[in-house]
Amino acid sequence: MTQYSHTLPEVLLINNPLFIAESYFLSLDSYFKKINESIGKYSNLQGALLHILSQQIKSCDLPSKDSSVLEQALFFNENPDKITKDYLENFLFHTPKGQFRELSKVANTLEKTLAEVYLERNDKLPENLQILHSNKRLNTTYAAFYEDIDDSIVYCGFEISEIEKINLRFFEDEFKELREYLLLQLNSKLIHVYKDLREKGYLHYDLVI
Repeated sequence: MTQYSHTLPEVLLINNPLFIAESYFLSLDSYFKKINESIGKYSNLQGALLHILSQQIKSCDLPSKDSSVLEQALFFNENPDKITKDYLENFLFHTPKGQFRELSKVANTLEKTLAEVYLERNDKLPENLQILHSNKRLNTTYAAFYEDIDDSIVYCGFEISEIEKINLRFFEDEFKELREYLLLQLNSKLIHVYKDLREKGYLHYDLVI
């Protein structure tokens, strides 16, 4: 099995140079000062921007709900203790009877690693994935990933059948009006499972996308 190291890429997809200033309320003077201090450590401007973004995230409060996946991933990778149920995104779809888990069965990816699936769709592993995904997730099969989730569900004191029941009801038309309530009910349990999986080496993006 091919192993992929978790390294920061040279290229970061930030097109707007005011991105960091607007997101973290830096003045333009401070922004350019930080770039000048960092640029010598990296081979290009985008590497310096990633460094600045990472450092700013460490000292910020929770990211905005409208912030990018990259911002949220970098923030919660550094601050797993600050996660709330509002930032679990698609985690429920990976749980028993969740949509993504069921699709994995149909797509026959259960015995494939995440890296293998990406490589089947591309000639190489996209660089940004090595920021967002852990080495553990990239080299773990979908089946083993789901087994880790199930083990954490049980470890956290919840019944697999209970999670399955909520997941199945979540997409039924007759429960459409209760969907938000069901999501809150499920995420109030899954937040504990998320934290346990983070302690086992998974990153934020591994679990919520």
